[in-house]
Amino acid sequence: MSGTGKRKTAIMAGQDNNYETASDDLYSFHRKVARENGIQLSGWSMLGNYMYKKRIDPLCPHTFYLSKKYFQPVKDLTTITDRFPISALRRDRTVILTWDIETQSQELGEFAEVLNLKQNVFMIYMTLHWKDDPKPLKQICLVDIETEPDPRWTTIVCGNQENLLKAFTLCWRAFALTSKLGLTIQTMIGVSLWKEPIISTFSNGYGSG
Repeated sequence: MSGTGKRKTAIMAGQDNNYETASDDLYSFHRKVARENGIQLSGWSMLGNYMYKKRIDPLCPHTFYLSKKYFQPVKDLTTITDRFPISALRRDRTVILTWDIETQSQELGEFAEVLNLKQNVFMIYMTLHWKDDPKPLKQICLVDIETEPDPRWTTIVCGNQENLLKAFTLCWRAFALTSKLGLTIQTMIGVSLWKEPIISTFSNGYGSG
């Protein structure tokens, strides 16, 4: 699929064939609603006066229903230390893996297509860091041709697109091993083909949440 305009078509095609995805919502209104109502999409928040339903959908095991006025962000964690241990909130054992894929097409403004051999991936850069720490644990830049290195990044010259994608897979596997130490790995994908980041969470049974 080329471009975000095809997302709705792809989801509808899946639904027509009795497939379900993690998010069958054809629109992205949640970002607009969150922005206009001051609801943060990340960080700690307190829920009050809510109705809870468990496993009403296999893709969403926990569902909370509440008014927006009872969804309050926690700006100062010390205000809730009487109910929650502050050390647990500040030392979240979630690791964030992010990557950005840069592609090259033949025409200006044209999205790269996977099946078009004249359009290719020329760079993928990745970061790994603790959820609450902006300082990355590791930064890797994969490129297809030699380029001037950045001392802040580990630059790997792969030679061509095929080797670049193989290197990306190896990095992914290496980072995924971290989850066996009792961590939950959460990924944020910022692909250049998409206007909005896609967020997904992976847990192999070892994650602590």
